[in-house]
Amino acid sequence: MANEAKLVERVVVINDDYSVNGGAALMAMAGVQAMRDKGIPVTFITGGSIPPNSNIENVTIVSVGGKHLLEGSRIRAAARGLYDLSVAQAFSDWIGENDTPGTVYHLHNWHKVLSASIMKPLRSVSDRLIFSAHDFFLACPNGGYFNFSSGSACELTPMSAQCLVTPCDKRSRAQKAWRCVRHLVRQQTFDLTISPAKVLTVHEGMGPLLARGGVSESSIVTLRNPVRAWRAERVPAENNRRVLFVGRLERDKGIQILLSAARQLNLEVDVIGSGPDLEALRAIHPKARFFGQCSRDEIATFAATARVVVIPSLARETFSLVAVEALTSGIPVIISKFALIAQEIESLGYGLSCAPDVSELSSALAFLQDRDDVVANMSCAAFSGAQQLTLSSDEWAGRLLTVYESVLK
Repeated sequence: MANEAKLVERVVVINDDYSVNGGAALMAMAGVQAMRDKGIPVTFITGGSIPPNSNIENVTIVSVGGKHLLEGSRIRAAARGLYDLSVAQAFSDWIGENDTPGTVYHLHNWHKVLSASIMKPLRSVSDRLIFSAHDFFLACPNGGYFNFSSGSACELTPMSAQCLVTPCDKRSRAQKAWRCVRHLVRQQTFDLTISPAKVLTVHEGMGPLLARGGVSESSIVTLRNPVRAWRAERVPAENNRRVLFVGRLERDKGIQILLSAARQLNLEVDVIGSGPDLEALRAIHPKARFFGQCSRDEIATFAATARVVVIPSLARETFSLVAVEALTSGIPVIISKFALIAQEIESLGYGLSCAPDVSELSSALAFLQDRDDVVANMSCAAFSGAQQLTLSSDEWAGRLLTVYESVLK
């Protein structure tokens, strides 16, 4: 296909790693495919290794040789996570050798492999740079605007005195301190209060929270994620009984809360996803079925038997692809009230929102298990109307290209 954008000569997509292992990587790859389909040359720069057989036609893949924070000794990993000199040099060299006035840079995740070291070379192209805010790490040290110790949303100003002394991290005070240092390194290396770079959010509710953390409001642009339903025909959820969870198996995703609530009610739960907490989670609800990472076709099979999909996230979920994938398939959801999209889902009659705690989630699950009529109404309403919460792939690709063109204009 001929190049549809005369302004854009090349798009450089940057992400911690190349494999699709989460929402950020999924959207990074979606952008690669969208621009390639429009005839625009794409370079994908990753911090990690390049998996075998990962070549994509008309896409150049470059690794700058970083290491994940979980690799190597903890002391070296901590230092590398703050600033990796070798990554910075490799990235600077690539820009020096390949940059053109028509090249747009799109940075996705950077905090697990690439580190703030890439910010210094990116300053030289900041007027053609777009940050994708898949979470709140650009504003909040722990990335979630959430106090994991108290189990409540955080209303503090990031990096204020009160923020610095609050033990809010999901792991430890030491981890919070390290994250604050990393945040300072990023701020000093790349100041988002004055930079011409754009910050791309996935929901309108992210803007005020990012601005509270020092991101210039004038730089923020919202582009909701595209979503493709798991199933083309409505899932008759009112005839089903199983509960479905799809996501990372880590504490901040709230999976342990779901399993505890489901065990109390003796509900059947299907869990799709992987993570370090798998064995501990099995012990919470022995009757739950764990299937690990699954393909879209496999998820579609499990979705056909689901009565409800539960998203019990502890942190502020910025969009929740899983929720909208479920709704557009006709499956009602129970979603954490801390998800930015929760109020829309509940007000439109597509599902319920509740606090991510065992008591409230148990009540919501019990209510939907007992009310076939309510589940049927939610299912039909979601299947016919939930597409309004998102964009089609073509609409999203077109708007993304418009954002790219705007930074060049």
